[in-house]
Amino acid sequence: MRASVLAVLALVAWLYAPGFGGYWLGDDFGHLHQTFNWSQDGRLWTETLGKFAAPADAIGHFYRPLIFVTMSANFSLFGTHYAGWFLTNLLLHLASTWLVMWVVRRAAAVLDLDARIPSVLAALVFAASPLLVEGVMWLSARSDLAVTAMALLAAGLWLGPERKQPARIDARCLIPVLVVIALGFKESAAVLPLQLLLLAFARPVAIRRGGWIALAGTALAVAVFLVLRAWWFDSAWHAYNDGGDRHLRDALLSLPQWWRGVAQAAPAPALAWLAGSLMAAFAALRFGPGAAPRMRIAIAFACAGAGQLLATLLNLGVFAGNGEGGRLLYGPIAWFALSLGVLLLADSPQSPRAALVRHQAAMAFATFAAVAGLVASHARIAQFTAVQGEMRDLVSAIAGHASKHPGITVLAIPDQRMGIVAGRNGQGALALPPLQSSGLLNRVLPTLPDEMALRPAQFARGLGTQLELLKPVRADVTTLGRLLDPAPPGGTPDYACWSSQMRTIVALPALPPEKIDAQSCDGIR
Repeated sequence: MRASVLAVLALVAWLYAPGFGGYWLGDDFGHLHQTFNWSQDGRLWTETLGKFAAPADAIGHFYRPLIFVTMSANFSLFGTHYAGWFLTNLLLHLASTWLVMWVVRRAAAVLDLDARIPSVLAALVFAASPLLVEGVMWLSARSDLAVTAMALLAAGLWLGPERKQPARIDARCLIPVLVVIALGFKESAAVLPLQLLLLAFARPVAIRRGGWIALAGTALAVAVFLVLRAWWFDSAWHAYNDGGDRHLRDALLSLPQWWRGVAQAAPAPALAWLAGSLMAAFAALRFGPGAAPRMRIAIAFACAGAGQLLATLLNLGVFAGNGEGGRLLYGPIAWFALSLGVLLLADSPQSPRAALVRHQAAMAFATFAAVAGLVASHARIAQFTAVQGEMRDLVSAIAGHASKHPGITVLAIPDQRMGIVAGRNGQGALALPPLQSSGLLNRVLPTLPDEMALRPAQFARGLGTQLELLKPVRADVTTLGRLLDPAPPGGTPDYACWSSQMRTIVALPALPPEKIDAQSCDGIR
């Protein structure tokens, strides 16, 4: 059994090994720049721990202090070496993969069934899912990985067999602690008490008092968290303050286009992973008195995942058509894998032949899904490493451009590529330390395509003058606010964009800024 676990983890680690040669994306640039500045000031952990006392920025209803703890720990341990930061994400993914196997085997122990092969297949269907690549390859998506790891550990503790002689300390007492940790990473952990309640009704052995006390403590922790959110944000649940109406119908209608975007690297293998997984679950369905306990647990796992997906759809509104957002399914797919693993538990050799044939078919479909998932994930990982390489080249090109071109260049950069976050949310850090040896924001101003039309008016109000006066080396709230203070107009900026095909900065001398959009340069799309 230990050999099978090690083999699965080694295979998943091999699959994601290219990530060690990757690079920062989107929000990662902001995290790196922020932790660097805190460290330079000698306030790395003072600032980090201060995140526990207040909600996050104004762009969303976020209270996620533990994500800052992990980023600061990465900087403390690895500095600006990307591979060390990526190791954290990979370890979380490997932990969740192992936990899927462990929870399936805990469920099998309760049912007195053999889970060796089913647990391996369930873990591979989960770990090789092409939808989850974003969660592993994008550093800032690690909150979903951490929440899922805590939820799986809590589910395993909750589902485990009762001892004939109760332990002095019930391991389930750890569950409220796990949910508090999960809530520190992301508000999606608030559904965990409901998921555990589903398992409580599905479990064939009655839960003793210690278990119910743990569940009550978990519910209390979530209630306190939601009250704090309502106090801070005037909303206990919604994480985004875009003000838009959210309708489940719109969210469901967005899924087909989103699927095409997320599966674009390898459409056939991705579809094979999805179809194979669903067919395996369908073929493994069993009914009748002997199968009732197993079916209850499998259905509870499936409903736990479906409920979390429903909450995500209601909160998000729609999935982006470009394919971004696979990280949001990290938890639901883990719960589905648990359901599949329980359904795959072997029947008795004395079962009717038809039942044995269906079980063999289910195992074959699950194996097919795992192999297809590995192929699709490999292709998706290649897309991520390509975009990461492009961002590395962009950072280098900014330094080269600043050394050769006088004045200031407003540079249009891609906000996303192939459904992968590229420059969004952290674009200022591309021209600042530690990625650059000195502050270059007064020479090259990275700008998202949607923001290009705003630049002429900003320069007319003195943005160029402020850039030259301040020569910023930081992209913090204070500095950014001062840049937008009114001042006499400065010089006229040049406009350019990043070409992903030529891997260079292309001047746009004849194109008005308001006309610079996704078609202005082949790298911005």
